[in-house]
Amino acid sequence: MRLFEQQLELALRYRLPVIVHARKAVEETINIRRHFPGITGLLHSFSGSKQQAERLIGMGFLLDFGGPVTYPNAK
Repeated sequence: MRLFEQQLELALRYRLPVIVHARKAVEETINIRRHFPGITGLLHSFSGSKQQAERLIGMGFLLDFGGPVTYPNAK
């Protein structure tokens, strides 16, 4: 988590967006992002809930949906 926070610090310093693959860590990603106002970017291969998606979009993130959303058992 500390390395992730350092990545966000660099993104803030250089005003760059971030790309995050938050597998099984969407809520943790949202909580950490709250400490870095202004950070935007993309959540790659998003698999969180509708509520998490709405919060992330409200924070300025884009969401990427990978191939698994096309699987027959996908919810």
